[in-house]
Amino acid sequence: MYKKNTITSKRSLCLLILGLITFGAAIGQESLADMVARIKPSVVAISTFDADGDGLKTGSGFVIRADYIVTNKHVVEGASRIDIRTAEGRVFRVKKFTLDEPGDLALLQIDRLPSQVRALAVAKYPPRQGDKVVVVGSPLGLEGSVSDGIVAAFREGDGMGKLVQITAPISAGSSGSPVINTWGDVIGVATLNLKGGQNLNFAISSERIISLWSAFVTVSNNGQPISSISNASSLTANDLLMRGMQLHKTGQCSEALSYFRDAIRISGGLRDAYLWAGACSYQLQQYDEAIEFLNQAIRLDSSNYHAHHHLGLAYYSTKRYASAVTAFQRAIQLAPENSRDKATTIYSLGLTYYALRDMGSAWEQKRLLDSLDTAWAQKLSALLTPNVSGYWTFEDHNVVRIKIVDDGIRVSVSFLGGDSGVWFEGVWENNSAIGFSKWPHERKKLYKLKKQNINQLKFENYGDMNPSDGIDKLRTKLKSKTPVSTRIWRKIE
Repeated sequence: MYKKNTITSKRSLCLLILGLITFGAAIGQESLADMVARIKPSVVAISTFDADGDGLKTGSGFVIRADYIVTNKHVVEGASRIDIRTAEGRVFRVKKFTLDEPGDLALLQIDRLPSQVRALAVAKYPPRQGDKVVVVGSPLGLEGSVSDGIVAAFREGDGMGKLVQITAPISAGSSGSPVINTWGDVIGVATLNLKGGQNLNFAISSERIISLWSAFVTVSNNGQPISSISNASSLTANDLLMRGMQLHKTGQCSEALSYFRDAIRISGGLRDAYLWAGACSYQLQQYDEAIEFLNQAIRLDSSNYHAHHHLGLAYYSTKRYASAVTAFQRAIQLAPENSRDKATTIYSLGLTYYALRDMGSAWEQKRLLDSLDTAWAQKLSALLTPNVSGYWTFEDHNVVRIKIVDDGIRVSVSFLGGDSGVWFEGVWENNSAIGFSKWPHERKKLYKLKKQNINQLKFENYGDMNPSDGIDKLRTKLKSKTPVSTRIWRKIE
């Protein structure tokens, strides 16, 4: 039973994290209007011309680095000249391009754009069905037009790989437009609209963009992987931190951890990035990594309550209980007085003492919770209390009464109706109690009471032993000693 209780307490401790991660900057997602205003300068209009200078096609594209544009292959194929027009009206001539013909993608190289034109981040992970999306493009040359919708489905294109079906309208001239999620990341490239179909619009997935760039880098040996480009040229460490927090909020902890690691790589000293990385690693049961992240967060800011608390959780989960005690004690010192945080950590410390079989210290935490948070106090008390009080019988006629005394630290056993007082008392731990007889004529007799199940106790008589030995020493001796007699006690309902 003790093992089962330990597992239960561990699960309770693991669940604490779900309601505790309130540190760092407040999660605030920008409005749609603000996001569009941020994205539009990174979207360009594309015009193509033949050898005589006559116009061929128009389309859209977007910046993934200061000197590279992504669009559709069908927008630029057959062109002798390709011009890029920015939102500010500046025109750049394409110097060369790389095509992904099966994927209908093109990567266009131009002179470096002004520093205020930011590259868009390409999503590392696919969207989910039902996610909101926005398309920003230049249909019929109307630059900066916006439409919105949701991800309707995923399809396999003929040689194009995964296609994202969206409900946002794609008009003529919108081919090559970025399809943006609500964080401003590119999840696809608008590519086609099925004629005769209502809102049957498709985008090439971001995975294909990443593949195109990776192939380009491999061939040219002149660049960085797409994830690094997006993060380095477009996103600051704080941007990455916020994106990771949003992913964590929706339960996507593995994906969030990737962003936190990128934020750490870029900043080197962003405390909250280490803090969130530690929390995510803990949830993913990557405890050693969590400990490493959280210790670094503490080195950067030793006064942060959450870092110490979550470090305690990680140490507890790896059974490094002494280290967990130290971390929890420091967190309690840092938590605001009479706060939910303080109560939660006191509860966690109580569980840790319970795991260490330090019942006195565990009950001390329960007493602190009595005046601070009754819900946590009751939860801890339920774990610590032996739950064996009541009447029990053996040999079909003897009846004993068990009482819980000293706040559950000790059990007291007396014969019902007897006049000899308490028979014996024992400290309850590891789902059992051992203690010497309280009767004068058998002071050296050592008894052990162990819970078998909710309705049965095993009573063992070990005969005379040395009362001067401590409880821990006695428990060790009993492991190699056979009881003189054994009885089963049954609960009287």
